[in-house]
Amino acid sequence: MVREAHVTEQQIAATATDLLAAGLKPTSREIRARLGTGSMGTILRGLQKWKSDHTAAMQERGLPPALQQAIFDCLLQEQAWAKQSYEQRFADQQAELEVLLLENERQAAEIDSLNTLLESLKTMTTLKKRRNADLHNALDHAEATCERLRADAEAARTEVDKLRLKLEFESVLKTLLPMPGQIDGTGTE
Repeated sequence: MVREAHVTEQQIAATATDLLAAGLKPTSREIRARLGTGSMGTILRGLQKWKSDHTAAMQERGLPPALQQAIFDCLLQEQAWAKQSYEQRFADQQAELEVLLLENERQAAEIDSLNTLLESLKTMTTLKKRRNADLHNALDHAEATCERLRADAEAARTEVDKLRLKLEFESVLKTLLPMPGQIDGTGTE
């Protein structure tokens, strides 16, 4: 779809003629400033058409060849200046684009690196969580084993205490009760 121009060739030609009548050089920048709108490309094309039409009209009026040549040279110089200005802007924009492309590539590489690091950290976190769960399970098992061993040790101490009491009781009984065969002192019952 072709964009419609915001300024017409007639507007450009009228403005260029007004500038020339005012003793000013009709340039694309001056015309755009006067019109207040329009792309530089459209204005430049309109100005070039006006210059060619204006040169033809001047030749019909019979301007002196030297003046015609001076005007033509002036127009060629303006055209060369405009072309040089556009080429410089294009080169500047091209250089800026290259810088932006390099920055874009650098940022893309940094994003890839960060994504790789993120995945690595996620994997490490998962492994740490599993290890932590394993350690909690081992700790719970160790605590349960310790509690069981404490209970077993307490039961063993209780049993040892019972056996000691039994031994002491038997030893006291032995001293208090005569042994069979010691009743009459002869060793016979």
